[in-house]
Amino acid sequence: MREDWTECTLGEICEKTRKVKRKEMPLSKNIKYLDIGAIDNVSNKIVSHKEYSWQDAPSRAQQIIKKGDVLFSTVRTYLKNIAIVKSEEYENEICSSGFTVLRRRKSIIASGYIFYFSLSTSFLNSLNKLQTGTSYPAVRAKDVFAQNIPLPPLPTQRAIVSKIESLFTLLDSSITDLKRAQAQLKIYRQAVLKKAFEGEYNFFELKEIAHITGGVTKGRKLEGKETIELPYLRVANVQDGYLDLSLVKMIEVLKTDLLKYKLEYEDVLFTEGGDRDKLGRGTVWKNEVKNCIHQNHIFRARVNDKNELSPYYLTYFAQSPFGKGYFFKHGKHTTNLASINKTILSSLPVPLPNIRIQLEIVKQIESRLSVCDKVEESIVESLKKAQALRQSILKKAFEGKLLTEAEVAKCKAQSDYEPASVLLERINAEKMNQISKIKKKV
Repeated sequence: MREDWTECTLGEICEKTRKVKRKEMPLSKNIKYLDIGAIDNVSNKIVSHKEYSWQDAPSRAQQIIKKGDVLFSTVRTYLKNIAIVKSEEYENEICSSGFTVLRRRKSIIASGYIFYFSLSTSFLNSLNKLQTGTSYPAVRAKDVFAQNIPLPPLPTQRAIVSKIESLFTLLDSSITDLKRAQAQLKIYRQAVLKKAFEGEYNFFELKEIAHITGGVTKGRKLEGKETIELPYLRVANVQDGYLDLSLVKMIEVLKTDLLKYKLEYEDVLFTEGGDRDKLGRGTVWKNEVKNCIHQNHIFRARVNDKNELSPYYLTYFAQSPFGKGYFFKHGKHTTNLASINKTILSSLPVPLPNIRIQLEIVKQIESRLSVCDKVEESIVESLKKAQALRQSILKKAFEGKLLTEAEVAKCKAQSDYEPASVLLERINAEKMNQISKIKKKV
């Protein structure tokens, strides 16, 4: 920390916000209401609001907000539901009591300084440790206000905020380019799979060429029966064309269930439901986990004769626009999710050339998609580095290391420059003055 910086608590540099006295509110008056769902915790921006009359407003509609306020969600602080009120639209509107409202003292805190500090890992990690509760782990407003914040002179604050915003703009542009490339890879992948299965072949329903089985049901009553614990696959483990085995859970089952549900090498796995664009999810099992079974939301297709049908050919077909189109057309849909049942899966029409052609199709697909996978890995790694760089920028900013010496000198030359300790003294003087005025009134 630089010599003209100091440290204080958030409570020292924030103004108290006014709570609503609901009994004084006109019941017919309409309000704009911001709850936690109003915030996009990736961009950390307010993206929506709800409108109510006071008569119908939720009980949590309790806090009056102003432009420049930072809304900090006290529930599951690690989710970073944090945003700054930038629009005049929300001036004197209402937010949920699930937020701590951080309102800067305008004479001593630059706009945006508290907001960027609230996004820093050091601040969030301190609060994460203070969370209490199981279902809704949360911190109290007084926990938030008790956190220490490094306080530089006012011109330095403005320069820090400006530089953070400039660097984040460049970073966001790079992230947008990476995500655009990621989306293009998905389009290319589907184009490869579409081309692969455009030949004119005879079609067979899946049930004619493979044996389809559902998995074990969780939550059965097994008291008094001979049981064992086995690893089992959940829907989360079966992704679109690959397996995510970072977390494989155990389940208590009957001893006979091992024989009934045990996965065998080159079984093809299909998910019963999930996101619409991932419905079906054909994936090949390669004995990655010993004595592994699968839950009832995953279907297992075991090819009758691998000399007639390649499991890999079947998997790629299920992932192609033809397979996905079939599942999407016949599946059951809700707002964001979709599902298929065993009957729908069993009737999947599969084009069936001879095994030699199937293996050549698989070879051509894999030669193209392997390059695609490497590019995808590179993009994912770059996105992770971008997020790490964002936190690195914030860390340097609040350690006093983001600005160059020339930039610091420029700040010191500004007319309102004064050491932060003087700012803090002025805050304390203002508070004492306010207390004195209140006492005189009493």
